[in-house]
Amino acid sequence: MEKIFDIAKDKEQSWGTLATAIDGNFDEIRLQINMHHGEDYTEELTDNNMYIETGFPIGTTISLEPTSGGGYVYIILDCKQGDKYIVSGRGGSRPRTYAFVDSSNVLQEVSDAGEILEDSILIAPCDGKIIYNCDKAHTPKKVYKVGVIEDNLAEINNKIERECLKKSLTRTSNLFNSKEYRYDGYYDDSQEFIKSETYSSSSAISVKQGNTYIFYAGSTPDSFGGGAKRVFNASGVLIAKTYSSSITVPSDGGEGCKMYFSVQNASKEEVERYMVVDSAIEVLSYLPYYKTDIDEAIKEYVNNKSEDFDAISISAKMYNPVINFSKDELRVLDIGNSYTQDSMRYLADIVENLKLDTSKIAVYRGMRSSASFKTWWDCYYNRDEHDYTFHKVFGELSVDISGTHGNSNGELFRNVLTNNKWDVIIIHQSSSYAPYFDAWENNSESGHLSDFIRLIRKHQPQAAIGTLLVHSYQSTYSGNTEKSTIKRWKKIANSVARLKMEYGIDFIIPYGTAIENLRASSLNNEMELTEDGVHCAEGLPMYCASCCYYQALFAPRYGISIFGNTLRLTSSAPHAINVTDSNAPIAQKAAISSCCNMWECINPETIEL
Repeated sequence: MEKIFDIAKDKEQSWGTLATAIDGNFDEIRLQINMHHGEDYTEELTDNNMYIETGFPIGTTISLEPTSGGGYVYIILDCKQGDKYIVSGRGGSRPRTYAFVDSSNVLQEVSDAGEILEDSILIAPCDGKIIYNCDKAHTPKKVYKVGVIEDNLAEINNKIERECLKKSLTRTSNLFNSKEYRYDGYYDDSQEFIKSETYSSSSAISVKQGNTYIFYAGSTPDSFGGGAKRVFNASGVLIAKTYSSSITVPSDGGEGCKMYFSVQNASKEEVERYMVVDSAIEVLSYLPYYKTDIDEAIKEYVNNKSEDFDAISISAKMYNPVINFSKDELRVLDIGNSYTQDSMRYLADIVENLKLDTSKIAVYRGMRSSASFKTWWDCYYNRDEHDYTFHKVFGELSVDISGTHGNSNGELFRNVLTNNKWDVIIIHQSSSYAPYFDAWENNSESGHLSDFIRLIRKHQPQAAIGTLLVHSYQSTYSGNTEKSTIKRWKKIANSVARLKMEYGIDFIIPYGTAIENLRASSLNNEMELTEDGVHCAEGLPMYCASCCYYQALFAPRYGISIFGNTLRLTSSAPHAINVTDSNAPIAQKAAISSCCNMWECINPETIEL
């Protein structure tokens, strides 16, 4: 089954670009537009405690006669290949949430046992039927057939982009001021200034190769006449020209490109309102939408969600200092929970194995079981009723970690923040909330991200704040509501991408991607490299996580890659995997791959280094 809008589609585009906007932002417009046109079958679900048994291997001929019991509702609908459905619900092991059969009732596609769908878009793989089962107690239930797909996607995306830009214009600063305008002529194709009473022109502005620039006056593109837009390369050669409201700088234009634009029959006041907006919402061109009352749906969505587009098209909420890896003395603090332990378990062993000089470095970690952003914020103010610890990981630089700690005692944590100057502070969300970025800012246990960041900034304004992209639970673990390691990892990665976009926290240790890479290899096991469904197993999984931690943070400082590291480990812990000469390079490749592309899962066995 192809789920359109699945972030991990096999496309050449970077998943990271998509991840900054999909999921929390664009799912809503997708559904809003879809619901303008289509057929809702939710009210037609049976309510007689019966279901269609679909828990069989692909290729099985199944019966469409309902089975009694279990407290389920079901529906069977005719479908044609390519039909699209929006489905929400939860099935079981025998009555799967959805299935597609062909005209002979041969099973072509079926959901996982107990899979929970939330506004998932399903595409019929063949002519035949779609079968839907859902636990009566589960909410929401939804079976919705989407209308005809719009052929002219470029036109629709263009409309959406213009609406987004119009909303953001009120908050976007001019790229130049009125003093840079000239009102008595224009530049021709040879970059010669021609005096004229019918044209006005600006002085040149710098533009970047490959970028698209859209011209607005007030809120309407090119509302007061045409006028040429000309782009010259650093040698003064004309490389692009248009009379339309947008121009794209050729991708091979090189550095130092300049743009001049002219406006025909414009007053000085109109020219001063002229705005050039660098098109920053290229993600929209990758998203398909459906034929319906598109203009109304777009405008309604953009008006309601303008803040989302502002975040995409303008900037992050705060400035985050850049890490100076070559700084003479480097102090690193990781404030987290048991996943801090998972990711740093063998970090000191790796550094010792590489025989690195640690005399001018200090790496410390703070741990509190199941800690969230709110937990540490509460701890600082003596409101957290659980104990916590701070320990040295490695390094000889002095650090003050004095003070008492315990239930409702944040003295140690306060001292760690106030009595030291940290260069890097790593934070991460509790694993329970890691996939759900929208909950990180509320006032519940999953929230208070801004409060925690303000607390750090209060005492450590010089520190670069980083984060962990953590690993996902085992598929069968009860807390994994996605029932899949990779589906949950995608949501975690998307949350981290939004953290980067909205807060400027761009230093990321993607050890969760490294673990997911390792899971894609032949080294995966029935525990999916976990000890208990939640934590990484001792040995190879934790080694892979620590390799990623080292590669992201310390390889740039020491100039030594993790690849070729000779540390080997044995462990008798439950579900441990010894680190050997044969599997260590695979774990190292998984770590390096995650640091090269944290948004994509790659089987490390397919990579040559």
